[in-house]
Amino acid sequence: MLVDSVAKSRGIPSYLIINGFLGNEYLDEAKYATVINAYSESIRDNYFRGMDNIVCLGDPRMDSYARALARQINRVEPTITIGASGFNNIDLNSYLAVEFEFLHEVLSAIRNLSNPAQRFRVVIKVRPNGYRELYQQFTEDYFPEMVDMIVDNVPLREILDGSDFFISIYSQTLFEASCLGIPVVYHKTDHEI
Repeated sequence: MLVDSVAKSRGIPSYLIINGFLGNEYLDEAKYATVINAYSESIRDNYFRGMDNIVCLGDPRMDSYARALARQINRVEPTITIGASGFNNIDLNSYLAVEFEFLHEVLSAIRNLSNPAQRFRVVIKVRPNGYRELYQQFTEDYFPEMVDMIVDNVPLREILDGSDFFISIYSQTLFEASCLGIPVVYHKTDHEI
C-alpha cells in the first residue's frame, strides 16, 4: 500500500493487521510495513513468502467466536445470507461492476434452487464501503421479490446469528460463519483474476 511505502521511506515504523485470505500471488498489500500481523503461519509462508517482519498473532475479532454456541441450522426454511463482494480500488485486476456480477451469479444460482417445496429467506450484507441503495435497485430490477432484506450498518455477528447458510468472496467473514457452525460457500467471480 502507498501509505506503507511512504512511512517506510521516511523512517516511520508502522504496524499492520491484515484482513482476509490474501490469496492472490500478485498483490503487495501490506508488505511494506515494519511489522505485520498475519493471521496464520500459512499466510506468512505463502502470501508473505517467509518475510522476516511477520508475526502470527491471529485475529482478535475471532476471540468471541471461541465461546460462542454453534448455531442450530434451520433446514426447513433456511436464511441464506450473501456477504457482498466489493470493488478494490487499489487492485488493477478489479473492476467497478465486480460486486454486481458476483451478486448476479449467486442470486441466479439461488433462483435455480427455487421450487414450491423449498422456502427460504435471502439476506444481503453490504460491505461498509458499498452503497445499499445500489443493491436495492439492482435486486428490484433483476431479482424482484427474491431478496428479503439488505443490510449495511449492522454488525456481521448480528447477521450471522440469524443465518443458516453463508456465501461470500474470499473473506474473513467465511471463518466467522464457520466458527458458529454455519455452512459456508466461497464464490469467486472468475473474471477478476
